[in-house]
Amino acid sequence: MPQIPDIPGMPAEISGAYVNADVGVEITFPDDWSGVETVHDSGVAVIVYKGGLGVASPGDMPASILLSATEKVEAEEEVPSDPSNEEMPCEVLSTAEVQAAGVKAVESVSQCTVMGETVKAKTTVVNTETRWVVVSYVASEDEYDADEGTYDSSVDTLEVEGAVDIEDVTEVVEETVNEVEETVDTTVTATLDASVQMVMVAGEEVEIEFNSSSTISDVSIDEETKTLSFTVDGEDGTEGTTEIIISSVLEGPYTVMIDGEVATNVEESTVEATGETMLTISYTHSTHDVTVTGTNVVPEFPVAVLGAVAAVIGIVAVLGRTRMFKPF
Repeated sequence: MPQIPDIPGMPAEISGAYVNADVGVEITFPDDWSGVETVHDSGVAVIVYKGGLGVASPGDMPASILLSATEKVEAEEEVPSDPSNEEMPCEVLSTAEVQAAGVKAVESVSQCTVMGETVKAKTTVVNTETRWVVVSYVASEDEYDADEGTYDSSVDTLEVEGAVDIEDVTEVVEETVNEVEETVDTTVTATLDASVQMVMVAGEEVEIEFNSSSTISDVSIDEETKTLSFTVDGEDGTEGTTEIIISSVLEGPYTVMIDGEVATNVEESTVEATGETMLTISYTHSTHDVTVTGTNVVPEFPVAVLGAVAAVIGIVAVLGRTRMFKPF
């Protein structure tokens, strides 16, 4: 199994008993499940995979358990969901009041379609005065039953400092899923195709996430010059856009060049869920050579881990905005 290097700012590797005194959470993950912990602005997120990090690969859906402890924030004005939208990716299969961490909690089972694959998720939500603690089990529909009991046993070990009862449990998950669906529906860019490109850093293969309307090829990184290079190609005269999660391999500030000239139509933004830096580069198609130069080459951990942790943080952020979860 690949090991997470002990580098400041990198996620810590997690297995077995997990204790975080800063957020007041304890849980014991199943044997032979391991993963990583990441810290974000309002809390912490942990993901462990059945079989460890070595099974996490792009395009795959290994069984995983996700834990997030996130500070409550003042809810923004709500945007009502559209019940007429029949193309939402998720549905709630069941909602129940359960005991978790010694208090009344919410447990739900949902089914979603992710990149054409049906996945199921069981989620347990525990309330405190200042935080939401969410534990989820996610697996493909075919493999879900095999480890549902393992997840339940892990949740039985959950301890949450300051846990209090959740009220109105029946409505919580239904409204949350509506909000999550709206979030997914409004953030997916249909015209950009997602891909994961491999480069070599310090003798190891690492992955970079691209979303692009172009064909991406010839991706490489020069560690000495701290430069990522790739080629974009599309139908002559059409508009092209490429998004890169650049902070997974390079630290900024960044200089972007297209065919040897400094590119001016470049936007730098922060992915809200993960804090990563994304570059959006726009251009007119033919074939172009693109380079992105930074100030330092940084290590990376598997893209599947990033995606799952982002999902947890995103869902918890949505929870904080729902009517039933308003703390203020």
